[in-house]
Amino acid sequence: MILRRYILKSLVGPFWLGFGIITFLLTMDMLLDLLDLLISKGIPAWTVLKLFVLGLGWMVVLSIPCGVLVAALMTFGRLSQDNEIIALRASGVHLARIILPTLASSMIVAVALALFNNYVLPETNYAFAGLMQEISRQRPTAEIREGVLVDDFPGYDLWIGRLDDRTGQMRDILVRDARDN
Repeated sequence: MILRRYILKSLVGPFWLGFGIITFLLTMDMLLDLLDLLISKGIPAWTVLKLFVLGLGWMVVLSIPCGVLVAALMTFGRLSQDNEIIALRASGVHLARIILPTLASSMIVAVALALFNNYVLPETNYAFAGLMQEISRQRPTAEIREGVLVDDFPGYDLWIGRLDDRTGQMRDILVRDARDN
């Protein structure tokens, strides 16, 4: 019982460390895009906040397995470095008793993550895509960038020299008919 609690306590800190770092990195990547929508495109802050909350779903799905991996590697690496595994084996503790708490907790996390992936994640992804579509419908220039060739229109390529994101005014527009080479 004491061994199980010791191993589980050893897993908790590294799990939150790995989970937090991966979530932070994914959040920073997403925040740059959301701040662009908020500052330069003029999308309301409430809508950007909704996009951020809905985007947390896929971040959690990626961060939890990384947190479990970091926790297992750090815990058993430390146990090995401190020669605690050798001491436990020398005192007659079977290897299964050392690994069992980690396997049990990882199975609980796997079941919870499978339920999350089946029921919560599709709803958040659908709501995220719907909100992005609504933003594109209200402000079509939110997805267009100046100086980049846009091939979203079948048969045509569009290049915009200058674009005012607030007003949607475009200048120096080139339209190329891509149907015939």
